[in-house]
Amino acid sequence: MISNPQIAEIIWQATRAERSLRHHRGKHCPTPIAPYSAGDPHGTLVKGECINSGCLDLLHEAWAKLEELLAKDSTRKKLDGATNPAAYVRRMVTTCLADLRREERVRRGHPAKPSRIDGPAGRVVTALEAVGDGRGQWLVTVFRFLRCYPYGPSHVSGRWPVDGLIAERRALGDEVEASEILGDVREVLRVAEEVLGASWVYDNLTLPTQNSGPCGELTDSVGTFAEPSVEHALVSRLVAHYSHLTRSGKSPDEALRDAVRLTCGVNVSVTQEMREAMEEFRRAE
Repeated sequence: MISNPQIAEIIWQATRAERSLRHHRGKHCPTPIAPYSAGDPHGTLVKGECINSGCLDLLHEAWAKLEELLAKDSTRKKLDGATNPAAYVRRMVTTCLADLRREERVRRGHPAKPSRIDGPAGRVVTALEAVGDGRGQWLVTVFRFLRCYPYGPSHVSGRWPVDGLIAERRALGDEVEASEILGDVREVLRVAEEVLGASWVYDNLTLPTQNSGPCGELTDSVGTFAEPSVEHALVSRLVAHYSHLTRSGKSPDEALRDAVRLTCGVNVSVTQEMREAMEEFRRAE
């Protein structure tokens, strides 16, 4: 059986990357001890910044969603029978975070699953695949980035995902400039407009990129762009390497091991915790 203090610790760690990006502008959370864990059973050591920014709220929301899952007899039986209850709860928390993001998107009038390529989006994919000069599959990747980027925790309003696309091309062995990536973005927008019209492009690509992201207080600093943190840059590069290696035919564990070596320069033995962390990073991206 797993205790509430242990669950608090698991949720706090599982939400660390999202709390950092969404509520601390890419910086480390200033609260080192998980609220309601064994080290702070009453949550009295939480820093004021975490209370005011929504960082602590994310812990509460994820825990409430987790309790909904644990209220089901089938889920409780699986947890009771799990050989590693902590790992099982962590996987559940990852699912809860994905559900919370999806619910937030729907509340704000955005698609529940922006990565889907059926329906109208599928028609754009078909048109992009038909583009000559061998760029079809790459343009499909750009289209997927444009659709998903506004709803990820690393989204910066008003900017196309140029850095992420450069990292993706680098993982494929290509060195490109931002100007070339922007040209690819314009090509995707042009094809999408030809297929579905200017209104669809505006509603589904341009507008979400301009105005999606966590709600926050308007201050004098709004509109200035903060440099991405080193931690976020490394995570983005790790995910890009992993995606490229799996597409190249490597098994998930081989891809993860090689991605860590390419990103960090060290050889590691893949553990279950690393697999779960990669799944969390990919959901966040």
